[in-house]
Amino acid sequence: MSSKPRQKKADSANASELEPERQSAKDESSTIDGSALMAAIKTLEAGIHQKFDAHAAEFRKEILSLREEMHNSMVAVTSDVKAHEERLSSLESATSEWTTSLQVLEPTVASLQNEITALRAKCLDLECRSRRSNIRLLGIPEGSEGPQPTKFVAEALREIFVLHEAPLLARAHRALVAKPAEGQRPRAFVICFHRFDVKEDILRKAIQAKQLKFKDKNVHVFPDFPPEIAKKRAAYYDVKRLLRPRSDVKYGLRGLTGFRITYNNSEHIFDSPAEAMAFVKHRIIPD
Repeated sequence: MSSKPRQKKADSANASELEPERQSAKDESSTIDGSALMAAIKTLEAGIHQKFDAHAAEFRKEILSLREEMHNSMVAVTSDVKAHEERLSSLESATSEWTTSLQVLEPTVASLQNEITALRAKCLDLECRSRRSNIRLLGIPEGSEGPQPTKFVAEALREIFVLHEAPLLARAHRALVAKPAEGQRPRAFVICFHRFDVKEDILRKAIQAKQLKFKDKNVHVFPDFPPEIAKKRAAYYDVKRLLRPRSDVKYGLRGLTGFRITYNNSEHIFDSPAEAMAFVKHRIIPD
């Protein structure tokens, strides 16, 4: 029993002797691992710095390129703005000149417009006067006049109105429009009488007659007016259509473009179809 305790003491003595060696080995191993770690960290840090420098250089290059592009763009925009400013200045100057010119021209234009209106009225009056001895005859078949239309029309008037002799005509011809195709309405005859009173007598008989015939064909006689006057006179058609069934109302055209209505022994004169229609609808039709 005394040998075992001694053996344990010897082992513990050996262990205590080996402990410093183990501790130094651990310190040496930890020193080696720390050096390697520091070396790795420095290597990683160097790599990061290298990549950062490379990216920074690339960013600088891109920023410089972008600045250069922006500078070039700003130069172009500045140039365009200057050009537009010059154009606007020239336009403002031109506009000022045009405004001055327009202010000078306005009275002249107004004067010319008044003069043109007066000249148109005179031309229309002259045209109406030149047609005072004319009538229009509608319904004569196309081509039936032969080579002597004036003589043919004179004989046709004598037959239509049962005259003792053919009236003396200055001229007679078809309306100056394109010849109609077969089956279409024939062109009207424009007839100029040598005497104005004969023309008035023919119109009076045409108004009194209920129906006019020439060789079993219905014909119509109208005064010859310029197209502008004819349109204004034709505009009263709707008014006449409403008054036609009324036996207690007398109506008719007055002058060139006026209209006359006699109702309840009172005569009313109108200068436009709208005025005549309003009177008919408010004063005559409600009754």
